[in-house]
Amino acid sequence: MAKGVVTAERFARGMTFDEYVKYAGSPENLAREAFGGYLPDGGSFGAPRQDNSAVFRERYAKARLSDEQAAAIKWLVAEPNGPAKILMISEDWSSDCRRDVPALARLAEAGGMELRILSRDGKKILGTRRPDPAADGNGRRRLREDPRPGKRAPAREPAAGGGDAPARALHVQVFRREPVARP
Repeated sequence: MAKGVVTAERFARGMTFDEYVKYAGSPENLAREAFGGYLPDGGSFGAPRQDNSAVFRERYAKARLSDEQAAAIKWLVAEPNGPAKILMISEDWSSDCRRDVPALARLAEAGGMELRILSRDGKKILGTRRPDPAADGNGRRRLREDPRPGKRAPAREPAAGGGDAPARALHVQVFRREPVARP
């Protein structure tokens, strides 16, 4: 079996939903770079962070699972080798994260799964203009043909879920229980 990069210790260092909401409004988080917007050439730039903790609280309060959805997640979790933990990498400036983190918190809660949230490493990446569309053949940006003769224009791949943030602002990993021998 392949060894994952997320150890039990790393998972345990993640924040619970409540801890993440508090962190979103903390001076430590507000001092970090946030997504500001896109540049015409496909790059992005940073901006000051806003306190999004109230947005997370409001969306969590509104997020509800139907009885059928709650029953389905409980059934799935109870299956042999079913999911037991959810790890999310999130940045509160991302509209995808502000939408999905509260909903996945409700899902984990309904299924009795352990949820942990990690923020990105905090490096300033938005102003570096990477990946370079022309140089990064394996990156997420690619060149497309510009309709003007002799011109090439960068094309952004849309963020997951169609949100306003660069892709990879939200990443979700579901961990199963240890494999169960079936008779």
